Amino acid sequence: MGGSTLAAAVSAGRDERVIVPAGSAGGARWRHTFEQPGAQWMAPTYDDAAWALGAAPFGRGRGTPWKTPDIWLRSEIELSSESLPRNPHLVLTHDEDVWVYVNGQLVSHRPGFTAKAVRIPVRAEPFRAGRNVIAVRCHQTTGGQCIDVGVVDRPGSRTTTGTATVRADFSQRTGPDLVKDKFCVYNCPYITIDRWLR
Repeated sequence: MGGSTLAAAVSAGRDERVIVPAGSAGGARWRHTFEQPGAQWMAPTYDDAAWALGAAPFGRGRGTPWKTPDIWLRSEIELSSESLPRNPHLVLTHDEDVWVYVNGQLVSHRPGFTAKAVRIPVRAEPFRAGRNVIAVRCHQTTGGQCIDVGVVDRPGSRTTTGTATVRADFSQRTGPDLVKDKFCVYNCPYITIDRWLR
């Protein structure tokens, strides 16, 4: 259970409180492994002391190199009852599929990739006073490769998370036919839009 420990700070740029800094905000140091860990790797009680320690972001040509198909990350934060986030958002850059857990509970699973950091609202309930563990898995198949995760508490009312699916016909009458059944993922700050190219 040797993950890096962080304290919440205040970000002056966006009027939001930083819980875990993303790479663009200085980057947290994460315990990480490129080898399949035990089944309960996301649990707060899991012992990650043997994992390497590196700074975010992770990927090709990034802060900490990552070139394998999968990477698992863990980081710890200490929160007081007064500093618990009311409107937590992930600050997420991923290429490709990503799973994010807070204290063993899955709060976000996003397929595909993002071209830049997006803010994703997540449930506040998994956060608790005291020690908190943020655990992340990212899976890569081809092309670019990156994972960077931050957590911020944004002002304003709670945003409901949800997923919207859009099936669209992108057939072109004059241009070449598009690849049949190609699946693309377009990420928005508050919803995920899945588009099928026909």
